[in-house]
Amino acid sequence: MKKNNHRILINFLKNQPIEIISGNLYINISDDEDWEILDNDSISNFEHSIIKIFDTVAKKEFFMFLVNASITIKNNIAQINTFSNSRIFIKDKKKVNYKEQIRSINKEINDLEILKNIGMGIDDFITLEEYKSQLYELKMMQFLNLVEENKYE
Repeated sequence: MKKNNHRILINFLKNQPIEIISGNLYINISDDEDWEILDNDSISNFEHSIIKIFDTVAKKEFFMFLVNASITIKNNIAQINTFSNSRIFIKDKKKVNYKEQIRSINKEINDLEILKNIGMGIDDFITLEEYKSQLYELKMMQFLNLVEENKYE
C-alpha cells in the first residue's frame, strides 16, 4: 500500500493539540501487528484504539492510545479528536514487562465481573470499564514493546 503523507492535527479534551507537519497515520485493526494506513478522504470512529504515526520530517515513529476518537482525512489533513489525554509511546529496544500489572488488573476485572452477575452500582460499572481500558493498553504495550515518552518533540 502506498504511503500517504498528511498534516496531522490531534486535539485532546484537556491537553494542548499536537501537530505533525508531514506524517503517515496508521490504525491498529486487530490488536496485533496489523496496521492499516489511513488514506485521504476517509472518516473513522473508534471507542478504544491505538494509532501509529511516522513523522516524515523528524523521521520518528510514535504511538498513541485513543478513547472515543474520530478521525477525518480530507485534502491531506488528518484531524483527530479524542477524549484521551496526550500520552506518547515509543518502541523500546529492551523487552518491556507489564505482566504483573496485567495480572493485577485481570484480577480486579474478574472480581467486578462476579459482582456484575449479582448486581453492581454505577460506580463499580465505571471502574470496570476503566480497568478494561487499562488492560487493553497494557496488553498492547506488552505486545508492541512500548514505553511512555514524556512528550513529543
